[in-house]
Amino acid sequence: MKTSNLRALRLSLFALLVCGAFSAGTAHAQWSSPVCADPNDVLTSFSNYNFNGMAKCESLCRSMGSLCRSLMRDQASCQQTSWKGYFDLFGHIECDAQATAADRKACNAEINGEQKSNHDDINSTRDSFLDDCNTNQATCIMDCAIPPA
Repeated sequence: MKTSNLRALRLSLFALLVCGAFSAGTAHAQWSSPVCADPNDVLTSFSNYNFNGMAKCESLCRSMGSLCRSLMRDQASCQQTSWKGYFDLFGHIECDAQATAADRKACNAEINGEQKSNHDDINSTRDSFLDDCNTNQATCIMDCAIPPA
């Protein structure tokens, strides 16, 4: 297969993954993957809890926030592993097919740059979702102070 065809294949698959990720509808959705849980689903699972009127309300809210953060970190780790495999595979397919050592080196540098950028994006998005977990926890704790209806 020609190098240009391999590059087109890699870019097409990358576009498919990215476009599929953005279809979820939020800025955070760039992270989505068919292998890993959607972080929006994780966050939604922790968005509407209200332990108002329960014994240890604040403790329950803190536990909920801790679990949300833990699951978000797990999700980010899954994404990192999934994308690393993608870059490793297509780096080998594309770069190993280059005719000269200089071309292979340039190709690997490009793949490594893309992988680093993707890694940084996942970490940034993870941090944003962790902030959302913290906000949900704080809201839950504030609701503990409201007298039960």
